[in-house]
Amino acid sequence: SLCFSAGAQAAEPVNTYALSNGPATGAQAGVMFGLFGEPAINENSQLIFRASLKGTGISSSNDSGIWSAQANGTNSRIVQEGMAAPGLPAGYAVGDLAIAPDPVGDRLQQQLLNTGDLAMELPVTFNGSSRVIAYMGQPDAPQPVAIPGTLDPLGAQWGTNFSLSANPSGAFALVDKTNLSIWKGSV
Repeated sequence: SLCFSAGAQAAEPVNTYALSNGPATGAQAGVMFGLFGEPAINENSQLIFRASLKGTGISSSNDSGIWSAQANGTNSRIVQEGMAAPGLPAGYAVGDLAIAPDPVGDRLQQQLLNTGDLAMELPVTFNGSSRVIAYMGQPDAPQPVAIPGTLDPLGAQWGTNFSLSANPSGAFALVDKTNLSIWKGSV
């Protein structure tokens, strides 16, 4: 069994979460993982990761997604490009989650909090335009922190592009890039 060890600390077994050319959990048969984006891991050894997809039925309109993985190595799909964007009105779809071969090109933020909740920036499309929406919540039911066009806590409309940062205990900062405002909250 392969283990990593750091000084006098106990060694932890190494689990395989996903392999390039391996089956993509939650996708149709014949769909495999391609490239991987930078993963995010919490203190409970749970992680989330983005991946490109290839294989049966995959085209440029559905070739990327985000997965969560448990400490035991099992993973499940959170979202896939082209599917309905969770928690948003009809017509919003998950956008391109492009995976850059060079991690420097990997700009979308994704974090997994110690509570098991995720915080992520998710590109979505609506009526031919693209925007980035901030999401938080459990991996199997992420919800938008702010929905474009709805009212923010001060009564103004939320913008259409956001960035998000969160700490391991669930406090987060949200930037409304359209209306040039910063908001703080917690899960």
